[in-house]
Amino acid sequence: MVDWGWVLDYGFQWWIAAEDDLYRALGYGGQQINVFHSLDLIVVFTGMNLNFDFASYLIYNYILPAVL
Repeated sequence: MVDWGWVLDYGFQWWIAAEDDLYRALGYGGQQINVFHSLDLIVVFTGMNLNFDFASYLIYNYILPAVL
């Protein structure tokens, strides 16, 4: 498991990373909803590798740099 350095809180069925203005809903098998409020960006994944958080890798190495 990769440590992305997030400090996460949990509330209302969402994981909240305040420093990234990120809200995440996580499901089994890599299903997830990522909401970047300040960027008006929502990224959704319907599945991934259970041994590696490939979605986070894609978000922080490809999607966010392309948007920013």
